[in-house]
Amino acid sequence: MKFFKYFIFVFLLSFPLISNSAVLPNFDENYIISDFDFTNSNSMNEQDIQFFLDRLGSLGEKKFIDLDGSLKKTSEIIYRYSKEFDISPQYILVTLQKEQSLIEAKDIKQGQLDWAMGYAVCDSCSKDDPRIQKYKGFVKQIYYAARRNKYYIDNPSEFAIKVGKPHLIDGVYVIPKNQATVNLYIYTPHLHGNRNFHYIWNSYFTKFYPDGTILQAYGEDGVWLIKNSKRRPFLTATSFFSRYTSDIIINVSKFDLEKYDIGSPIKYSNYSLLKNEKGTIYLLDDDTIRQISSWDVFMKIGFSPYEIIDVLNSELLEYKIGNFVNESSIYPTGAVLKNTSDSKMYYIQDGIKHEIITMEIYNYSKTNYPIFEKDSSEINTYKTGLKLKLPDGFLVKTDLNSRIYVISNGEKREIKSKEIFETLGYKWENIKVISEETLSAHSLGFPIENIY
Repeated sequence: MKFFKYFIFVFLLSFPLISNSAVLPNFDENYIISDFDFTNSNSMNEQDIQFFLDRLGSLGEKKFIDLDGSLKKTSEIIYRYSKEFDISPQYILVTLQKEQSLIEAKDIKQGQLDWAMGYAVCDSCSKDDPRIQKYKGFVKQIYYAARRNKYYIDNPSEFAIKVGKPHLIDGVYVIPKNQATVNLYIYTPHLHGNRNFHYIWNSYFTKFYPDGTILQAYGEDGVWLIKNSKRRPFLTATSFFSRYTSDIIINVSKFDLEKYDIGSPIKYSNYSLLKNEKGTIYLLDDDTIRQISSWDVFMKIGFSPYEIIDVLNSELLEYKIGNFVNESSIYPTGAVLKNTSDSKMYYIQDGIKHEIITMEIYNYSKTNYPIFEKDSSEINTYKTGLKLKLPDGFLVKTDLNSRIYVISNGEKREIKSKEIFETLGYKWENIKVISEETLSAHSLGFPIENIY
């Protein structure tokens, strides 16, 4: 499996640190945006484009005569040709800003509209050149720029700039890693313009993901958990698989990943036994360490000395301190009990019972331990806690309606449109169809209506 080709402890060094989540990722001249982002014509629908234009400037107020002779709004023009040529409307919007500042302009001049995408006009060329007049006009600029980019993609052998081939641009040898980067250099063959594109793209279209999302950058081996606006790297395969399954990983551009500060790494599998330099042994429970009070307790619970991992004192500073594991601790690593009287199931940990209201939750949760049958007299001795929920990052729906939810911090958050679902990188085949009863175990969180 590629994302754990190596047990890499240099993850923290392989991504540039950023001071806060609003800072843009560094410009990589070899990889400007992903192929998916460049060609995702479903990234915005017509209403999304209109909202975007209205929010930032006055371009959305204008209408133009389309090539078919009909009068159309700006958003209709952009949407039409992005779909026709399978080019992202986001690319068109960023290029409009890069070339003529049209997205954020309040008082738009005709000259800005005439050469809106900078198509057919070089920096030193005259806009009065009779050879380029056929490309003049807002609609023609959108049409020809989108069509030309589609041609670059379909006919890569015709151009000097190619994926994986060094090409000298402004005194720097650029080696494009993907076709989207090739397209950008063919269209704008200098570094400054593409730095501007990178800056605008990430200012406008850096995505935000709900807590509990697992991300992996295209072409990279690292896997990251998004939590509290930070990205936390998994440093080993076991640390990941003891908590999650691979089908919930979302592939994203490294720019979307790098907007998050790096949080503390996730190095050890859940319920690891960690021994510090003083010989104190702790039980790891997600982000909490719990000291085992004595060797007798250690042995009575059934732990093995061979499971102990020696760690530095400094490593334990990253964790919260939990309650001691002592003789009164009941099932410190968890257990599932079934009441023989009413067949209800409970996840038990530390003397607290969490009802498992459906088998779906049991089957999908990370706590799918063997089920032990117990009578009511034992079950009733445990304190009642919150009901067990599906793991964060799960995509779910029911048979009764078409609403799709992602589980985040134990809540169900509705993903409000197909465009948002696909732009965030979710996969339709990963949606779990669950019962209304299972869904009801999760309170309703804020919907995911905007991703930027």
